Amino acid sequence: MALSTAAVAAIIALLVVGSIAMFILVFSTSINYVYTVAQTSVRNIEKVIGVKLSIESITYSNSVLCMNISSDGSKSLVIAQGVLTLLDYISSVTGNRRIVLIPFDRMVVSRLFIGNRTVIINERTAIEVLPGAKVEVCMNVSDVDVANPLIAVFSLPIGVKATKVVYLG
Repeated sequence: MALSTAAVAAIIALLVVGSIAMFILVFSTSINYVYTVAQTSVRNIEKVIGVKLSIESITYSNSVLCMNISSDGSKSLVIAQGVLTLLDYISSVTGNRRIVLIPFDRMVVSRLFIGNRTVIINERTAIEVLPGAKVEVCMNVSDVDVANPLIAVFSLPIGVKATKVVYLG
């Protein structure tokens, strides 16, 4: 049994309308996804803009490695959970290269330097470092060979990091 011209036209119309509806649904979902990604990117950029840090110095004595971290940007640094320190060095015990990742909970905030003032802290605590200030963060590392270079990377959870290569001996 053959379909009438009206039935064929109705089926074609339904297919066209269905295709248009599907296109609009996929397009609006894609636009919504792109908009969400853009919003997230803007929020992440806002967190990072104005935050700048540097490792000013690194010292090592009695198996304790200390880094002076400087807040060089226009916004404060927050040293808290999520902060990581990566150390790449030669072990004084094995003579082999070691790469160690030290999380925030194994660091001690030793001192805070604001202008000419030094505040002794010596605690495992979160701290906000104002622009222009420095903080000394220390960690136990028992086997650094001071005759070889040490590479330190200090990283904030927002993605800002500082790197320093030093000879400690």
